[in-house]
Parts: sequence; C-alpha cells; structure tokens
Amino acid sequence: MTIKKIFFYLFVLSFPLFAQYQDLRFNHITTENGLSKSSVTCILQDRQGFIWVGTFNGLNRYDGYDFAVYQYVQDDQRSLSHNYISSILEDYKGRLWVGTSDGLNCYDRLSDSFKRYRYDKNKSGSISDNQIEVIFQDRSKQLWVGTRNKGLNLFNPQTETFIHYYSQKNNPNSLSSNFIQTMFQDSRGNLWIGHRNGAVDLFDKKSKKFIRLSLNGKQLSYFAIRSIVESQDGSVWLGTQGS
Repeated sequence: MTIKKIFFYLFVLSFPLFAQYQDLRFNHITTENGLSKSSVTCILQDRQGFIWVGTFNGLNRYDGYDFAVYQYVQDDQRSLSHNYISSILEDYKGRLWVGTSDGLNCYDRLSDSFKRYRYDKNKSGSISDNQIEVIFQDRSKQLWVGTRNKGLNLFNPQTETFIHYYSQKNNPNSLSSNFIQTMFQDSRGNLWIGHRNGAVDLFDKKSKKFIRLSLNGKQLSYFAIRSIVESQDGSVWLGTQGS
C-alpha cells in the first residue's frame, strides 16, 4: 500500500470524528429560563431523568423544559434548611440528599418536601456540623457526610443517627483536619478523604483508623484538594485549588 493510500484511509476514518467536534453546540440556561441563580455549585441527573442543579440561591429540578425551584421558607420545617447548595447525591434507594450551608436535607418525592438533619448539642447522634461540604456513598452503600468544621459523619439508616470522626491533635490515626473537601473510593476499595488544607487520608474500614498520606514526611499538598479520580491504569489523580 502506498503512502498516499494510507493517508487517504486515515483521513476518511478520522473525518466522522472531526465532524462530531464541529457539530458540538451548547445551550445556555440562565435565570431567564427559570434557574434560581446563575452561580451553579453542583449538578446531578437522577434515575428518573431529572437534572438537579444546586446554586447559591436554592435547588432547581429541570425536566428539559421547565424548572421547579426549592428554597428555604421561614417557619416551614419541610422546606430546604438553607438556600446555598453545596452538594447533591442520589443514594442506592433513589433518595436525594442535599447538603447546604445550614444542614443536610433528604428529599421526599411523594410529599415533595425535605427532611432536615441538623446539629443538636442535646443529641449525641445528630450530625456533627451544619455546614455540609460533601456527600458520598461508598460501594457498601454507606452514606458519608463531610463538613466544614467538625469532620466526617457516617449515617446509620436504621437509627437515623450519625457516627462522628474528628481530627484529634495527639492522635495520628485520626483525620488530618476537620474541614473535609472531597471524598473518593478507588477500584481497590480504598476510601480517600481530601481536606481543605491539602492533606489526604485513607480510611481503613477494619481498624476504623485514618492513614495520613505523606511524601518525605510532609503532607502531599498545602492547597485544598478539590477532586480525586482514578484513571484506567489504576493511578489516582488529585486536583488542587492552586499548585
């Protein structure tokens, strides 16, 4: 086969790919279309096909045509606990969990309302902090909630209470900090916890201890760990806010 023929075949094979890229179009959805706020913090598509959009000013459910907006309503305990939405997750049962700057919420589809989970100093099993940063479900179907000020919470669905994990100054097997930024589980089952201060921990489920990752005796980064992902070769990538 000649060089000209090889080039021709490669060109023909690659042409549909180039055509695909050229056909890409984006639709801009803003407050003019019914979105409660143009500052978007998180997006999730649930198993029913709805797109849920968390913003600085409420939660939005999009059906492809219109928005239903959910916001905090004073004196209504079944409304969202706060309008700043930090995290959204749909669990294995199809329940929608919504983290805010003032409490965790679980959406009840039948009543179209929310159940609130907030810190209560008089209840030892309440969530440890109201400022929710991340909601995560591991492969064992356990629900984890990371907070801004008081560490990590493991939800017990039977009792609807939380087990608390904190950073303890003189305990090297505790969390590196109490400001949890992100969580991830790799293909080996390791649970990764990224912190605002750049620290990274692995959680050992058997011993219930945290392994603080370090490089030459120092933590991996001093910038917030914003994202963790695993590539096909098994490498784990960490994205930071700076550096």
